[in-house]
This record gives sequence, C-alpha cells and structure tokens, in this order.
Amino acid sequence: MIIKTNLSKPIYDFLNKNRLINLNLIGFLENVPDAEVYVDNETCPTGVVARKDYFSSLYTENDDFLNEVLDTLYKDGFYGFRAVHRPIAEKIRSRFIVNWESLNALYYLPEKEVDLSRIKNPVKPIDIKDAEIINHYYTYKDEISLNKIKDDIENRPSSAIYVDGDIASWVLIHNDNSMGIMYTKEEYRGRGYAEEVTLDLANKILKSGRVPFLTIVDGNNMSPGLAKKCGFVHEGVFTDWFGIISGTPKELIHWHDDCDKKFEKAIETVREQLSTNTNKLDCMYIINGMANNPMLIPENLQIEVAETMEEKLIWCTTLAEGLDISSDKRKDFIEKVMSIVTSKEYEFKLILGTIDGKPTSTTAFLRLFDDLSGIYMSSVTVNADKDKILAATLSKALKKIEEYNMYLSFVNSDESALDLYKEIGFTHSHYRKL
Repeated sequence: MIIKTNLSKPIYDFLNKNRLINLNLIGFLENVPDAEVYVDNETCPTGVVARKDYFSSLYTENDDFLNEVLDTLYKDGFYGFRAVHRPIAEKIRSRFIVNWESLNALYYLPEKEVDLSRIKNPVKPIDIKDAEIINHYYTYKDEISLNKIKDDIENRPSSAIYVDGDIASWVLIHNDNSMGIMYTKEEYRGRGYAEEVTLDLANKILKSGRVPFLTIVDGNNMSPGLAKKCGFVHEGVFTDWFGIISGTPKELIHWHDDCDKKFEKAIETVREQLSTNTNKLDCMYIINGMANNPMLIPENLQIEVAETMEEKLIWCTTLAEGLDISSDKRKDFIEKVMSIVTSKEYEFKLILGTIDGKPTSTTAFLRLFDDLSGIYMSSVTVNADKDKILAATLSKALKKIEEYNMYLSFVNSDESALDLYKEIGFTHSHYRKL
C-alpha cells in the first residue's frame, strides 16, 4: 500500500543504507519541503518517492512497491524523473514511452578536506544580480531556469571568481544538493578558474557536513577530467534523468486535434482532393528520431527536405501524381498546394523521397508550436510496393526532421494503414470522427 507521508527519520535511515545512490534524493527531500512524499511503510519503508510538479525522485529495491507506485501515481500524463539509480530507471523506462532522457554518471569527493592552497585567486559567493548572466550561458536554459538559478544562489552556497567586477567563472548547488551549472566564460579560460571555484564550493559543502557530488551527462568529455583533477571519483553509480508519456494525456489529444484544425484551415482550397473516405480515423503519435526502420528499406531510396521554390514545386507535382489527380485538374491543384506550403502563415517542412534520383514519395510536417508537428499529405507515385516505400519515407523523415527541432509528431490513419504506422513505431492515442 502506498502511504503519503512527511520526511522522517525512518526515511533518512532507509536512504542512508545506500547513501551514495541516494545523494540526490536526500538533497531533494531536504531542500523541497512541499514535495509530496510516498512510502509503503512509515516505520520501515522499502521504497520512497518524492514528487514536485513535473519531476519525481525515487528509490526502492522492492519491485512490488515500484509497480504499485507506477500504476497509482503515473496515470495518463507527462512525467519526469530526476537522478534515478539506473537499474530502477531502466525498469521504469521499460514500461512507458520515453520522450527524453539524460544519462549521467555520479562523481563524489571521498576526501574529508580540501587542499585550499590550490586556490590562487579570490573566490566569493555569487551575487544575485548575476543570475541572468548565469542563465544566459546555461546549457538547459528554459522559461523557469532563471528562477531556479536565483533559488540556488539565495538558498545554498555558491562560488565564483570575479575579474574587475565581471563574473568570470562559477558553480552552484542545485536543490538536490548536487554541484552544477559550472561555467567559465571563454575569455577567462585556461587560468584554472574552474578548478578553483569547484574546490572552494566543495570545501563549503564539506564544512556543512555533506558529501560534495555532481553528475556528468554521458558524452561530456571535458567535465570528467576537471572532476578527477579536483579529487572527485566515479564508482560505477549512474543516475538518469528522463521523461515518460503514460497512457494518453489530455494535452496530447488537444495538441493533436489543434494540429488537425490548423491543417484543415490550411487546405480549404484543396480539401476535396485531400479528404479521406472513412468516417473514423485512428489518431497516433510518435517521438521523432525513435522510428523503427521498416524491413527491406530500398537502398536506393533517398529523402531530402524541399527548401527552394523549385524543390517545393517538384514536391507538389509529386504529391499530385501520388494522389492520382486527374490531368485536367492537376495544374490547378499544384498551384493551390504550392500557395499553401509556401505561405508564411503555416510552417511546413516538405520531405521528398527519390529512387535513383526520380521523385517517388512525399510527406509534410506541419509545425503546431515549439517542437510538435502533424504529418500530412503522404503519397507514393509508383504502383508497386507502395506501403514499403511510404513506410521507409516516413521512417527516414522522422529521424531527419529532428534537425528542425520537432520531437513529437501526430498522424491520422484509416484502418487500412494501421499496421504500417504501428510497424514504424506510432502509438494509438484516440479516435477522431469525421
């Protein structure tokens, strides 16, 4: 049974049995007093969940508790998990669609003191007025990151080196007690500032009775060297950040329907030629870049994004051929579609498939907002292996379109094409009646 509770000594005792793994979770519980806390037993827990807004942290070795938590607390929505021990993270990811992830290695400082003689320049706490500068250089800057940085500066120790009043290098402590947002401006690099602010902040953490630690994302080839230089070690602990889609979130349905409305408005002049003959469509979605490669993709099939006016005209002509628009209506159809896909009111990304250089297939991504898009106007000109060519075109296009910061796409399918879309990797969300 899952029990909502408050931070307590039994919870601390449980997490401290595997302290290194749980450093982030312990820090989150200490610094976010209004987080929701769940356990299975208040006096002798075998699992702990801490949740605040989008993100959750958790630890357990009890699969029954983990499964009950996932079934109970994570229904039909978008959820994020922060700094979860990788074996647990893998179990969670295996049950849901993962829409983003950041895989990290944990480094900690085993020493009980810092050699302060290595610090050659004055180091002082970050001035709150420099929060906007720090946010400007922050890799994960978003609409709420500035407020988080201000919270870090105001409520936890920080370290920075200033040169003639200009903040040159800095490092902060996040609300899970991990060290982070370490950065040195390019003009001040090569002077050892990063090492000095890191050592200074580690010393402050040690004096508070805590363990200095940080996480480094996979693929970051510079930070491990700095961490090791400062005495931090990695002992095989990995803590992952990731997001999941559970069930069919209401937001996803709204976005899908809004995308369809935008498309319907765009194609008013050619709705008759682009309409479907069915009265019910299966609405589906996919995380771009995660499409499966359909079997037997033609080796000579190439895709490209139609960017120039000439390329867009070729795309429109190929679409007309693929839809088998009659010759007496084809010129008018191409002109109308051309005006749609080149309109500044709509942001279409047109994908053209070619076989041996000959235009063969089309699909179009219509951006709804930010990183969401709908897939429309898919066609294949040749009679043979239409499904295979369309599946290959879509699969390649879904990976290509990531370059344009589109990460999730919607599509509508009638019953005849369901297997094709499922093979590519699309997931059913809801039905749409026409």
